[in-house]
Amino acid sequence: MNTDIFNNRITSNQFAKAVTKQLETIDDLSAFLVFHLSCEYLIESFIYNVCGIEEFLYNQSKRKNIIMFNAKLEIAENLGLPIELKKAIGKFNALRNNISHSLEDVDIEKSINEAITFLDQYPKENKPIADFEVEIEPETTNSKKILFNNLPMPFKLLTLNAIISKKMLSALENK
Repeated sequence: MNTDIFNNRITSNQFAKAVTKQLETIDDLSAFLVFHLSCEYLIESFIYNVCGIEEFLYNQSKRKNIIMFNAKLEIAENLGLPIELKKAIGKFNALRNNISHSLEDVDIEKSINEAITFLDQYPKENKPIADFEVEIEPETTNSKKILFNNLPMPFKLLTLNAIISKKMLSALENK
C-alpha cells in the first residue's frame, strides 16, 4: 500500500514539535500525556492513509476532534491495524484514563511495560524492546549507548514513538 499520507504526517513539523515536547516536560506524567497525544496522531495518520483522505476525523470550524480515542483505535483495527498494536496503544490509553480520573498515584513504568509486551509481539521477528540500545549524542565524543530500560522516561517515550511509527508503517506496507 502507498504510505505517502502516513509518511508525510509523521515527518511533519507538527509531529516533530509534539514528539520533542516530551523531552521538554518537567516530569514523567507530563511527558506521558504528550506521548498519549502523539499516539492519537499516529492512529489518525494510519486511518487517513488507509482511507486516502486526511483530516476527516477533525472538525475544522470547531477546532476539535469529532471521534474519541477509543473509537479511532477501533476504526484503525477495522482498517488493518494489527491487534498487538491496538492492544498496546489501548494500554497507553487506559493509563491516560487512570491518570486523569484517579486521585491515586499511577505506576507509569509498570503500565508502559505491560503495553510493551504487546508491542514486542508485532512483528514476531523483532527483538524485544527491552534489548534496544539507544545512542545518546551520536555525533559527539560523549556518544554512548543505553539500553531501553535504563533510559529516563521522556527518552523511553520518544523511543516508543519511533517504534510505534515504524510498526504502523510496516503494517501499512504489508497491506
